[in-house]
Amino acid sequence: MRANAHRPVLEGDGPGGVEVASSPDTPGRPERWLWHIRLLDGAPAPSDGTVTLELGDRTLEVTVNRGAVRADVQLLDLADSVLLDRDEKELVALIASESVAVVEGRHVLQPSDTLVLEGDDPLSVGVRPANGHASVAVVRLTSATDGPGATSVNWVP
Repeated sequence: MRANAHRPVLEGDGPGGVEVASSPDTPGRPERWLWHIRLLDGAPAPSDGTVTLELGDRTLEVTVNRGAVRADVQLLDLADSVLLDRDEKELVALIASESVAVVEGRHVLQPSDTLVLEGDDPLSVGVRPANGHASVAVVRLTSATDGPGATSVNWVP
């Protein structure tokens, strides 16, 4: 999703910013809320089930329903190409920080652009800087439970 397509965070729901992806993706849908990923203009109040990461002048906030979903967040500091792997049951969101990154040699991520990989998407993708250096936040979402009845972590745009 391009940065200009992100949904603004509703006023009174923490610091200003944008929601880059969530499940369910549309407010008011009947599905149970499981997770959201936001880029905020300030630091959110600490809360259970929330992981944050400073991305230059913004804060990446990942909040999950802890009974259903686990989140892991890391920042890739890229000077060269890396191969990023994911499990087939894992959702991975890549968010460009302050520079331009290229994914799979064809997806150009400008700052704040987001690429979500899940389901039938590739299990391995190459990520590289477009111009010598790039920072990309990697959000990994997995089911908090195993076995039959485990929550499927997916995203329907």
